[in-house]
Amino acid sequence: MNKLLNGKTHVIWDWNGTLLDDVGAALMTVNNMLLARGMRAIDLKEYYSYIDIPIKRFYERIFDLEREDYDSILREYNAGYQNNLSKFGLTKGVTSVLEHLKNSGVSQAVVSSSESEQLKRNIRKFAVEHYFDVIIGSDDFLAGSKLDRAGKYLSEFQIEPSKVLLIGDLTHDCEIAYELGMECVLISSGHQSEEMLRRSGAPVISAMEELLY
Repeated sequence: MNKLLNGKTHVIWDWNGTLLDDVGAALMTVNNMLLARGMRAIDLKEYYSYIDIPIKRFYERIFDLEREDYDSILREYNAGYQNNLSKFGLTKGVTSVLEHLKNSGVSQAVVSSSESEQLKRNIRKFAVEHYFDVIIGSDDFLAGSKLDRAGKYLSEFQIEPSKVLLIGDLTHDCEIAYELGMECVLISSGHQSEEMLRRSGAPVISAMEELLY
């Protein structure tokens, strides 16, 4: 097992862009929304540069929220995203890593910014729910910080942060991990570029299988 996992008894997974290879679905959805408004589509490099937490900053950089209702934008995005998600799947190598960790006795959880019911439906859709002790999503579609939810998980289950590895695809995941005393590894196939991720100082992998060697 990779040295990043040595001595770890728990893994906290991010969902979107980490376990789920959905950056293509997200970009497709945003571009459909832009084209419907007579605006030009954006490429992946631009998408990377716009992504931010809280997610409202992302939409502010693309749409005119002074003229459009933010809640309506979110509903439109989520409806389109769910439709486009059928064209995409789990990140390559995810199932073998989840199985390896389970067989090694490592407890696994998902802590996500996705709305809780949507998150659970999507995890069931890809038939990986049995790998996780808990699945924690957001109360709404605003995709705010996961810091409070991750902290509550550690507290409720009396988990020592130094025994936890958080695996995500955003520099924000790294910020959460360090704030709570956990270690973090970031995967570069998600919603931020490898260049951005490396600025965090956290280890960066390009393929899920790198966690196993």
